[in-house]
Amino acid sequence: MSTVPDSQKTPRDSWLQKALASPVLGWTIVLIGALLRLRRYLEDRGLMHDDALLANNIFSKSFAKLLQPLDTGDQAAPVGFLILQKCAVVLLGHDEHVLRLIPFLAAAIVLPLFFLTIRRIAGNSTAVMAIAIMALAEPLVRYCAEAKQYSTDVLWATLVLALAMTAESVSAIAILAIVGAILLWFSHPLLFVLGGIGLTLFITHLHLGKYKLARADAVMGIIWLASFAANYLLITRYYVASDSLHQYWVNQDAFGPLPQSLHSLLWYPKTIIGLFNYPLGILPSHHSQMAARVIASVTVGMFILGLGIIWSQSRRMMGILIWTIALALAASALQRYPFAERLTLFCAPLIALPLAFAMGNEWWQRNLGRASCWLAICAIIFLYPLYIQAKYVIHPEVRYDAKPAIHYVKDHWQPGDSIYLHWGSDVLGHYYLRADPALSVPSNQLITGTYEKNLDVREKTYAGDLLQVQGRARVWVIFSMDPVKDRQMIEHILDQRGKRLVHERFNGCTADLYDLR
Repeated sequence: MSTVPDSQKTPRDSWLQKALASPVLGWTIVLIGALLRLRRYLEDRGLMHDDALLANNIFSKSFAKLLQPLDTGDQAAPVGFLILQKCAVVLLGHDEHVLRLIPFLAAAIVLPLFFLTIRRIAGNSTAVMAIAIMALAEPLVRYCAEAKQYSTDVLWATLVLALAMTAESVSAIAILAIVGAILLWFSHPLLFVLGGIGLTLFITHLHLGKYKLARADAVMGIIWLASFAANYLLITRYYVASDSLHQYWVNQDAFGPLPQSLHSLLWYPKTIIGLFNYPLGILPSHHSQMAARVIASVTVGMFILGLGIIWSQSRRMMGILIWTIALALAASALQRYPFAERLTLFCAPLIALPLAFAMGNEWWQRNLGRASCWLAICAIIFLYPLYIQAKYVIHPEVRYDAKPAIHYVKDHWQPGDSIYLHWGSDVLGHYYLRADPALSVPSNQLITGTYEKNLDVREKTYAGDLLQVQGRARVWVIFSMDPVKDRQMIEHILDQRGKRLVHERFNGCTADLYDLR
C-alpha cells in the first residue's frame, strides 16, 4: 500500500492547521478590517454628489417629512435609514463625519457578526477565509465612508442570516419574523434575503415533516409581506415609478434582459461573475489583462467548488444563497430592482461564503502539496484586494471633491466676485457654499454650467454659459467630477476671452480665477 512520505505529510499540529484553527487569526483580520474602515472614515474629504443631495433632504426635512418620499435631488433611501441619519445630525450636528457615522458603524459591526456566525456554523477555518474576503473588499470599505445606506444593507442582511441559521424553534422563528418585518423599513434589498430565507426554511421544514415549524415559517412570510406592502404603498412605489432613476440604471445595464436569446441569457452568469469585482473587490477592473483572467478563472473555479461543499454540508445555506440571488435577478428582469454596482453590496456575505467554504476546507491541510496549492490559490484571490488596500492606505483615493476648491474661494472671496460651477460641480458647489461658514453669493453672480450630452454642440453650449460672466473682473471657475476634455474645452474658451489670475489644483478639483474684462 503506497503512503505519503513522512517528509510530505502535514501533521495535525502543522502551522497551517494551527493558524486556521486559531481564533486569534480571525480576530486579527476583523481588527484589520475595522482599522481600514476607520482610516477611510476619518479622511477629511468632501461628500460625494449623491451624498450631498441626500444630506440636503436630511437637513431640510423634519422627521415627519422623512416618512414621505424624498423630493430633493431625485434620491431614494429606506425610511429607517433616513430616520437614523436624522437622529445622528440632530444629536451630533451637521458635520460630514456625522453623516458617515451610521454607515461606518454598520461596516465595522458586520465584521465580528459575520465572523462569529460563520465560525458557529462552519468552523474556524471557513470563518477566517470568509472574514478575510469581507475585510479586504474595497467596495465595502469605500461605502463605510459615504453617507448612503449600502453599508447598512450588508449589516441587516448578515443579521437576518445569523438568525436564520439557528431558526429551529417557534420562538426563534418569531424573533426572526419580528426583526425582518422591522428591518424591511431600513433596507430595500433585504426583501430578497428574507424571501430566500423564508422559502428555504418553509421547504426544509416541510420536507423534514416539521409541520409546526413550517406553519410558523408561513406566518413569518405573511408578516414580512404585510410589512413590505405597507412600506411599498407608503413610500417605495414612488421610487420605482421614478423615470429618471429608472433611466439612469437602464444606462448602466443594471436590469436583466428577458431570456429570449443566448446573448440575453449570458447577461446572468456575467452579472454573477461581476459580483466578485463588485462587491467583493477580488477582480481587477481591466478584465482583458492576463492577470485579471487568471484571477477570474481561479475565483470562479473556487466558487463552484464552494457551492458543492455547501450543498453537501448545509442545504439551508445553499437554499438561502440560491433563492436570494434568484429573487434579486428576477426583480431585475422585471425592471423593479437594478442589480449592479452599489445596489449589490447586500450580496457580499452570501457571495463570500462559497469561496470561504472552498478555501477553508480541511482537504487542503492534509499534506504539504495541497497546502502549497492552497497558498497559491489564496495568493491569487487576495492579490488584488491586498494591493488596493495597501495603495489606498498610502495614497487615499479621491475621485472628486469640491470642498477644498470652495473653501479656497471662500478664503479669497472679494466683494463683486462671481463664480461659475461646471455642471459636474454644481450640487457640491452649492452645498459647500452654504456650509459653515456660509458664503452668500447673489444669484446673478452664481452661474451653474449646463450639461450637454451631445459632443458636437458641447463647446457651443459652454461658450454660451460663459457669456453670463463675460466682462467681469474676477470670476471663479470650479471643476470637480468632470471629464478632462470638458475642463480643457472651457479653459480654452476662457483663455481666449480673458486672463487667468489664479490656478489652484486640489485632490479631485480645481479653482481658477479669471479676469474676463
